[in-house]
Amino acid sequence: MSPTATQKALHLPEILDIIARAIPTYDPSSPPPRFYTAYNMLPCLLVCRLWYRCFLPHLYCYCIEHFIDPPHLAAFRSRSHLFRWYESYGKIKDDDLPFEKHAPPTNLVGLVLHELTDTLSGLLWVNQGSQLKQLTWPGYFMVKEIALPYQKALKNLPCLEELDLKRWIMNNDLLYDIFVTSRGSLRTLVMESIAGFDKNLFFSACVNNNNITITKNSKNCNGGIINDSNNESCSISIEKPLLELPRLTRLQMLLDWSQSRAAVLLPSICPALESLQLTVDIEEFDLKQLTATLRAYCPRLKELTYIEGYSMRHKYGYFPDAATYASLFKDSAQHLQSIKLSLPDGLDSYMLGAILEHASTLECIRLSCNFRREAWDNDNIPSLQMPALVKILTSCAQLRKLKVTGMQCHIQEFNILMDEQQPWACRRLESLVLDGYRTSGSTITVGMSENTSDGPDPAVRKMVSKEPLKLCHHEYRDEGWFLTPGLDSTEFCMAVMDGPMKRRFLSYLNNTSSNNNGNNGNTGPVESSSSLSSLPFSHGLHLPVLKTVQLNETVFYREEQLFLREED
Repeated sequence: MSPTATQKALHLPEILDIIARAIPTYDPSSPPPRFYTAYNMLPCLLVCRLWYRCFLPHLYCYCIEHFIDPPHLAAFRSRSHLFRWYESYGKIKDDDLPFEKHAPPTNLVGLVLHELTDTLSGLLWVNQGSQLKQLTWPGYFMVKEIALPYQKALKNLPCLEELDLKRWIMNNDLLYDIFVTSRGSLRTLVMESIAGFDKNLFFSACVNNNNITITKNSKNCNGGIINDSNNESCSISIEKPLLELPRLTRLQMLLDWSQSRAAVLLPSICPALESLQLTVDIEEFDLKQLTATLRAYCPRLKELTYIEGYSMRHKYGYFPDAATYASLFKDSAQHLQSIKLSLPDGLDSYMLGAILEHASTLECIRLSCNFRREAWDNDNIPSLQMPALVKILTSCAQLRKLKVTGMQCHIQEFNILMDEQQPWACRRLESLVLDGYRTSGSTITVGMSENTSDGPDPAVRKMVSKEPLKLCHHEYRDEGWFLTPGLDSTEFCMAVMDGPMKRRFLSYLNNTSSNNNGNNGNTGPVESSSSLSSLPFSHGLHLPVLKTVQLNETVFYREEQLFLREED
């Protein structure tokens, strides 16, 4: 029997190469994060000699030394010339390396190191000037200068697309040479705890860019600022920076004790910047300057993330004053599509105004209510203002994903979301996650008799009085329940008591969707706590593409609160 056209295609090396790239290099049965494994590709090596030659390079393409068993080291060492991506998680002895010290891999595309040794550092030296596209180069606990040979190697990476630098002292000349060499290819830049550079890296010494101010109606135009309003005037024109990274679209910075204060000017050399992630530990950085720089030099900015780090002074990380914090999101860009931020004061008027400023373009919103330290110390944690959340749902027409964590509001406040007089405008909503609400009491500790006047609800007492419950986390995971490993019977019963409100809320979404689809609301309430995926969200006109709804209760324990106080 002659082979078919499909069978002939399976003997073409170019087709086999595409097939090999499509085979997952992780174990699909393992829970996330799925670790790399070669077992999915091993059967392909046994088909024929042609398949063996085509699939063998892909089998050894990724080398993660942490997952290599000692008996397999010999096989990796004999084929180290096939390595394309090398990742190391920690210090390792030379005898345990998956390559010979005198014959390291020289054709790496990606090099990710989490701790440096002399041998691993040598991989950068032998791969300089090659096709290296991804580099993670960490420093030490105390920042120090990079050795001269590796400085030369960093300056000779013309194909670099992703660069991650952590805990180094790097002067203006070194960074300038790195950026100039890779400016035609660099797309992602991560700078954490980088000291030694100043504003002269970005602008000439005769230009004073410390006082850039951007008014509400200002916009970027041909390297300068013009104003749309005749009543307001812009203070200065924007100077062109000394260099640019025209392909850089993603920037991530850690603003801590070691990071140079001139880091707020880094976006000025990124005209194509689309995503900025900030982790802030201290207040010495001029966030107003950062806002002005973004507005002046980054017209394509679409995604802005603010992550509070850990500050020894502020305990939970640093937040600026409410007006400055809101201005960072309101005035840094004109058309934000995604924001991820923490809310130290809840959804106050400043932050709500900043979000609504981009209501016409926002597609993804992630809010985390990390209230200020003073609220925790005084046991006076405020809750998320539900009317403000309704304002977002009724204003952001392009919204696709909304996730709110640490809400601290009572579950009965969900009634505010079900006001038919305020229909949601987000008809493209696909995912809704509301996390951290309370089911009883007005204090942050739930289920503790010394903090509640009446103790648990009578219905809860009745449930607990029955035979002990066997808690199966997987059984309730798809029904909207959030179970922690240490949840006892009483706490579990209290969590289940929010079932009626959950079902009512889901029924509201379902009925609203059906009403707009001409079913006259005859769907009825959801009688049982069934899987969320079985609810017909996708057949209505109000929320036609809604796929995921997740409602999680958060239970706070007195022991955790005391631990935080002792940590001071």
